[in-house]
Order: sequence, then C-alpha cells, then structure tokens
Amino acid sequence: MSPSHASKQGKRYRYYITHERHRTDRNDRIWRVPAHELERMVRDKLSSFLRDEHAVHEAVRLEDGGAIEACFRHAHAAAMMLNEGSGASQRAVLQDMVKRIDLHDDHIDIMVRLSPLTAGSPDLHLLSFPAKRLRRGQVVKLIIPGTEEPAPTGRDTRLVELIAEAHAVRKAVLDQSGSLAQIAGRLGRDRGHLADMIRISYLAPDIVTTILEGRQPASLKRKTLMATSLSLDWSEQRNQLGFS
Repeated sequence: MSPSHASKQGKRYRYYITHERHRTDRNDRIWRVPAHELERMVRDKLSSFLRDEHAVHEAVRLEDGGAIEACFRHAHAAAMMLNEGSGASQRAVLQDMVKRIDLHDDHIDIMVRLSPLTAGSPDLHLLSFPAKRLRRGQVVKLIIPGTEEPAPTGRDTRLVELIAEAHAVRKAVLDQSGSLAQIAGRLGRDRGHLADMIRISYLAPDIVTTILEGRQPASLKRKTLMATSLSLDWSEQRNQLGFS
C-alpha cells in the first residue's frame, strides 16, 4: 500500500491505498485505509513489543549482559517516544524501525528493523497480529481484537511526561558537542536541570514499564523523582524509589 490524501472542505485526510503493482487481478478492489487508524495500530503493537523484554531478547539473540542491558534501554526509550512523544518523535521512531507493513485479509504484518536496538544488526523481526477489514463504501475499517484497552487507572500522567521529557533531553544532548554547560547554553536550559533529566533517562527498564502501566508506588510522584539523586545502578534505583 502507498500513502495518499484527499481534501474535503479545506480539511486534509490521509490514507493508505492499494499499490497498482500489488493488484494481481485487474478486477481486484482497491483498498483505502485511513492513515491515522493503521498508524495507531502499528504504533501500539510496536510499543508493546519494545516493552516486552523477553520478546526483545528473543528477537535480538544477544548473549553479552552489557549488550542486552543497552538493548533494553534503547527499546524502552523507543517505546516511551511512541507512547508519550510528540507526533514528530513518534514518526521518527516508526520510520527508523519499521521497514514495511503488509495488510492482509485477516492479519497485519510489520517488518521491524533491529539495528536501532543493537547497532549494526542487519536482522529483521516480524510482528504479526490478527485484523479484520470491513469495507464501508470506498473506505476500509480495521478491527483488531484487544486494541481498545482502557488506560491503567493508577497512571500518573505528569510522571510519564517527565520520563518522556528526560529521554528527549538526553537525545538532544547527545546530538550536541561540548561540555554540558555549553550545551545547556545553546539549548537555553539550566545545566542542573539537564543533568537531572539525563539521570532520569537512565531509569531501569522495568521501572519505566511499571510507571507506564500505572503500577508505581503511591509515594513516587514527579516532584519525588526530580528530587532524587538517582544512582546509575538499577538495583539501587529500585531501593531509592520504593520498588523493593
């Protein structure tokens, strides 16, 4: 399928339509799927995969402990961007990780690049999940079991936003050169605040997952996390934040 768009009463609508070369029969119908619907489903499935450490480990097949931990950090950072990042950040992750998407009659296949998780890897990983296509006029409605899950009732939006901000800050700092003070000056930010954000961006992956799912200790708030001088040791982090 290929991206397309249409305009109606001054409003732009994005779609994915059947590519001409994929039509094996000239009588085959042309499918047109609303872009936001397909992209949301792909984003949700990719984020779920990235938060599942067992699934990620099975996909990358690494044995070195340090490499595995680094891979998990990359996976959780990408999941955070998909869940809480800006539209531009989400699109950047999808473009970086998704090689192709195939829409079938009864399922969707996503071919995922693993190189963003473990540098230099040429491997691909297939994510496949059931889907049903219902035609309504020229537009196709996608129905996927289990996609309408309610948000966790204990989820702290301000805490989640802080972690997303921390990962965005770390990326911005890594894209710069010079000392932290020089980078802070160029970004118009306080050096101490940048240092705090960078520390928070190195939270243990299981802590990040717990916060995203709304299962963190009741005492852990945005202000608490900002005020904690976080250790880089994940076990110590769990002690500092009340997870153990």
